[in-house]
Amino acid sequence: MSGDDGKIESPLLAWPSEWGKERLPGKLLFFLGVLGVIIILLIPEAIDHADSGDLSGAVFLVVGGVGMLALFAPVARNIRVRRSGLPHDIDARCRDGDRMGLRIKTEAYWKPVFLIWLVASAVFLVYHGFLLVTRLSDEDVSGWSDVTIGGLVAVPVALGAIVFLFYYLLWGNRRREFVFLSGDGISQESGRSRKYISWADIAGVSPLIVNSSHVVRIIPVSDINIRVDTSERFIDRLQRGQLERSMDFYPWTLNVDPALFLHLVRFYWRHPDARHELGTDAAIGRIRRGALFD
Repeated sequence: MSGDDGKIESPLLAWPSEWGKERLPGKLLFFLGVLGVIIILLIPEAIDHADSGDLSGAVFLVVGGVGMLALFAPVARNIRVRRSGLPHDIDARCRDGDRMGLRIKTEAYWKPVFLIWLVASAVFLVYHGFLLVTRLSDEDVSGWSDVTIGGLVAVPVALGAIVFLFYYLLWGNRRREFVFLSGDGISQESGRSRKYISWADIAGVSPLIVNSSHVVRIIPVSDINIRVDTSERFIDRLQRGQLERSMDFYPWTLNVDPALFLHLVRFYWRHPDARHELGTDAAIGRIRRGALFD
């Protein structure tokens, strides 16, 4: 079945009770409401500071507002929880090494949010450093306090950290992110980390609410760890222990209906006889029919 715009569609499948009502979690809706009110109130406040000559206060409010908008934007873009359309770039005949399978690409919405936060933080730090230097130029060196000296040291250190993170996100971490279902198992590539578990090693596929988001979590059987391949960078090695305990999928980043993705993974986990479809158009046909139940 296809929509008027040619997009492949599938039926809306049963919504699990563990996720509550078919809407964004209540905590997230409340957070968005409060955030929206704060952003609206910041506008006249920043204008008032600028008119009264308090440029420092105006800059602080503008930077804070930009940071809050960065948080608001990706969630507002995906305010629709249920969706019948499948992503255009879903690939039923994808090859990953020597395996054929079904690949769904991940959209890393958090990256632009974090990049905006880094830029806003850098602007604030540069302005704060400018104010420190301006004030100190009018003072005698003997009058500098430990707090002032600490501020002068902290600004370039913090800016250095921001530059490093900015580089790491844009150029040091450019691998595609995706979920891959094959006849052998399911893998997830995110940044420089790849996680894999065979169907036989899965103990359960559960719907959960994590950080106010609908999550599909895979838990391995006892005494089995999820296989994690990551880079040798220190920041990546620190996460290995946590990554081995479970595999979490956020369906909204895959542009698929949360219930559809849950039933998709559960179906191929529970039906070894159907796994030969993965890597063929038969998998897409099953998704379009919604034939993902026992």
